[in-house]
Amino acid sequence: MYPASAAAGGCAARYRGAPVSATTAAHSRFTPPREARPEGRPAPVAPSIPYHGRTVTVRLATPGDLPGLHALGLAILADGRGQVTTLEHADDMVAHARRIEGYFGRPDDAAIFVAVDDEGIAGEGLVRRYQPALTRHAGVLSLGVHPRAQRRGYGRALVRAMCAWANGAGLRRLELFMRADNARARALYESEGFVHEGTRARFVRLPDGTEVDDLILVRFFA
Repeated sequence: MYPASAAAGGCAARYRGAPVSATTAAHSRFTPPREARPEGRPAPVAPSIPYHGRTVTVRLATPGDLPGLHALGLAILADGRGQVTTLEHADDMVAHARRIEGYFGRPDDAAIFVAVDDEGIAGEGLVRRYQPALTRHAGVLSLGVHPRAQRRGYGRALVRAMCAWANGAGLRRLELFMRADNARARALYESEGFVHEGTRARFVRLPDGTEVDDLILVRFFA
């Protein structure tokens, strides 16, 4: 998980096929699975998504996913779209693990989801609750999809899983930050109920000197 706009890597847009349901919407609270399946992986939190003969499963990440998450982050940074840092400034594996390992085992305050297909971890999403006492009803998410796996519905499935977790954890407000030049990601978020709340003007400066606004999008839960 790298510091980046929520639309890391120009995340997936619409799934061009059967409707994708990332969670069971009828559940009023989302309970992260606590027991591993026989093969040692947590149970999926979403139905498998078919795509041109392949399937992807969205599930909670485990510490064993750290190498795959690190490789995913490097691929997204190398692609560059939607990012606020560069590959040259990427963490090594040890620093990356140290930075995100604290999110494991905190089901009330944070969750990391992964989208896994036949080639490995193809996407990740982090959703976390703000910790100050007067802001614990609010949270923030970030999302990244591997360049090879975009436009397959993976991003949408991850967004839905994160929103279900946020709603189930009692959050009333969920926000994200994204570069204004990532129109495809904005379309995804707005189709999932997020609205534009504010703009951090000229927040990102690209290597060629171009300055890009950063957008704040938010979704409220009843």
